[in-house]
Amino acid sequence: MELATLFRLQSRDGDFKRYECLYYYIVFESIVDSGDNEDYQRYYEELGSKVVKLGWHIGSWKRIKGLMKRMKAEGFLERAPIRVQEDYWIGDGRHRFCCAMALNLETVPVQITGGRRKQFLSRDWFVENFDPSIVKLLDSAKDKLITKYEI
Repeated sequence: MELATLFRLQSRDGDFKRYECLYYYIVFESIVDSGDNEDYQRYYEELGSKVVKLGWHIGSWKRIKGLMKRMKAEGFLERAPIRVQEDYWIGDGRHRFCCAMALNLETVPVQITGGRRKQFLSRDWFVENFDPSIVKLLDSAKDKLITKYEI
């Protein structure tokens, strides 16, 4: 599936809703740009400490860097598609989705699955839980991706 299409399908009511994806995206983009950035590692770990209260586990910084390294070398593996609901709302594979965006891949494999809709983190959640400078960074990433994918 075209990555641009999948990005567009994460919008509801004319607005991109998946702010956790924007957060992951800026982390992956920092790895692409600088290899290892302590500020973004701290951002990632801060998110991890806050979402654990929601029952989420986002994986370690080492795992994130490993995903980026592997995807950079091998591309997106067909055997590990992004799992989406029938309306293409991402259920499993947010990290891979965001890594693919940071690497400017054009297509990604998807698998349509059933099940209940996965929880997502809205802009409001980030406003309540993070410094305004982080929200501004996420808004900027959203604007950049909306322009890039011509939404």
